[in-house]
Amino acid sequence: MQDSPYECVLDIVRRVLRVDTLDVRKDFFDLAATSLSIMQIVSLVKQECGAPVSIMEAFDACDIDSFARMAAERCEG
Repeated sequence: MQDSPYECVLDIVRRVLRVDTLDVRKDFFDLAATSLSIMQIVSLVKQECGAPVSIMEAFDACDIDSFARMAAERCEG
């Protein structure tokens, strides 16, 4: 079980991008994400956190931290 919704989102990003450490100040493309991997991240955030986030919000996020915070605020329970 994750410590918080924020950590849950970061864990999803780590798993999809297959990275052990994550610099949350970078954006998805700085971490070699593709459009397909971002779609997978968004899908898993919806499925595992219950957060209604969109692909466009992920693309528009200035960094991983802002995306994770936004998604975490929307997580159900």
